[in-house]
Amino acid sequence: MPLKDYFKSLGAKFNNNRITGFLEKDSEYKELANAVVCSLMANGQIQIKGDDRLDFVHGQTTNIVKNLELNSFSENLLLNHKGHALADIKVFKRETDLYIVSEGSAEYTLARFKKHIIFDAVVLNDLSKKLVTFTVQGDNSKKLLEAAFETRMPKTNKFIELEYNNAKILINPAQRTKNGGFDINLCISDGIEIFEKLISMGIKAASEDVLDISRVEAKIPMAIYDAGTGVLPQEAGLEPKLSYNKGCYLGQEIIARIHARGSVRRSLQLLNLDAIPDIKRPDIILNNKKIGILGTVVKHPKLGIIALAVLRNDLQKSEFEVAGIKAVLKS
Repeated sequence: MPLKDYFKSLGAKFNNNRITGFLEKDSEYKELANAVVCSLMANGQIQIKGDDRLDFVHGQTTNIVKNLELNSFSENLLLNHKGHALADIKVFKRETDLYIVSEGSAEYTLARFKKHIIFDAVVLNDLSKKLVTFTVQGDNSKKLLEAAFETRMPKTNKFIELEYNNAKILINPAQRTKNGGFDINLCISDGIEIFEKLISMGIKAASEDVLDISRVEAKIPMAIYDAGTGVLPQEAGLEPKLSYNKGCYLGQEIIARIHARGSVRRSLQLLNLDAIPDIKRPDIILNNKKIGILGTVVKHPKLGIIALAVLRNDLQKSEFEVAGIKAVLKS
């Protein structure tokens, strides 16, 4: 049975490849206190081989790649020439290749890499139709995963590769919710077996929507939703994905200039809204002037409609308008 059909048989609701619901959002949110598993089917996976792979990827990304230890990974951004954050990627250093997970899809990342190959000895393989990423989030995720796979879970910035029956999986720490947890990367053909194993351990199925609810509540930004064109990484709370001493990459001059200045004029904030806007990433207006950009918007079961936003730091008021909807800065 195809993986998508399997999830539908469990009651999953889809919007393209994104699972938007298994249960009622309130029930899924309550399960986050324990452990939930969700398939991130829209994510893209890329393998990069070749003698120049380390130098090539190191020169494209905002964080350390070349000097990573074996079986370590770094969280990175891809910027444009203005230093705006356009994509989030994780780069995993293995013995003979680099494995890359691109949030949302691999389309932009692949196009970006292909565009910058000149004389580099690298080979790009798009594995997005062969691999899938599951994430297990919650306070008990470590304990339950260690019981399921009979091995210790990796620490920060480390990953492990192991076999369960005949399934090969790669596991890494991942802070996708306020509780945190681990991502599991595996072949789509092994997805049903691994998902059923996780469910048998008492881990509950959940949707990407409920992950976003917890992510927004915890003010955990993602470039593809909360930054993008017109937003610097430091403004969107993405500074942990930057290295200021790794050398040149596209947009690096802007990033270094901001770092030298020591501050930015905008920062990531949490808002309460009266309703969900009909358009994505609308401007935030005060006195007919643009003061920021709205990012991820979710309906929280306890807090109402909340959203991440990049806002000016010098605001004297805490109420403004977003696409005709009242917004209040959440303290």
